[in-house]
Amino acid sequence: MSEALNLERLEDLVSQLPTIDRLKLAAHIYEQLNSNSQNKENKEFTGILALQEKLTKLGVWLAECEQVADLWEGDFDSSADLQKIRNEGI
Repeated sequence: MSEALNLERLEDLVSQLPTIDRLKLAAHIYEQLNSNSQNKENKEFTGILALQEKLTKLGVWLAECEQVADLWEGDFDSSADLQKIRNEGI
């Protein structure tokens, strides 16, 4: 008999996916939820969707940054680099 699928099990399975696939899944779920007109009338739900959209965009950006970081040779500290840029006023 197969294991029942619940939210906890699903979260465990999703956590095993590569970052880019998790982002694709999040975008797919967002599209499904956003297409429901009844949900669009609910202000709380609309706020959650707006936040989810921002998080999805951020996630895509972070995945791209990870890909670029993998190409970087040698040690680097991005937070130190960003602090240096801020301090220099660039």
